[in-house]
Amino acid sequence: MIQLRNGKELAGLLKKALEIERGFENMAHWEGYVQAKSEIFRDTLFTMISESEHHATMVGDMLDRLGLPSEETPALRQRTFDFSGKEELEVMRMLANNEKLAFDTYTNIRGAILASDTSSWLSLEARDFIITNLDELIEAEAEHMRLAMSTVGKVERIR
Repeated sequence: MIQLRNGKELAGLLKKALEIERGFENMAHWEGYVQAKSEIFRDTLFTMISESEHHATMVGDMLDRLGLPSEETPALRQRTFDFSGKEELEVMRMLANNEKLAFDTYTNIRGAILASDTSSWLSLEARDFIITNLDELIEAEAEHMRLAMSTVGKVERIR
């Protein structure tokens, strides 16, 4: 497990998580939603879109707790998702992979915080807030992975 030496390192990891939420998950979910024919698929994706927006807000709140000077956040990498012609199993596996990426990122950030001596650069209150939020995000991403796979077989081919 990595050792975090300062708030800037933690901020860098949280910004990566923010990029995953906004640039990978949300864009992929939206593309699937726009192209889907099945109401079950659309409803599931809309739930995931909404929750990913909330997750991005949570990550932003954690960044705010670090109390670092506001630095310009790098632009999101442009990702294109085109699900046309793909079977629902392929689409849901791709979406589940994005959810797994977020799950792993939050799990690793949490582990790094717990393994690091943060006492000199992170207040106990901020640390507890961040760990609590990471716990919630880890649970939510595990649910998203389950949701993505639960719709397989209940949806139609993407147009």
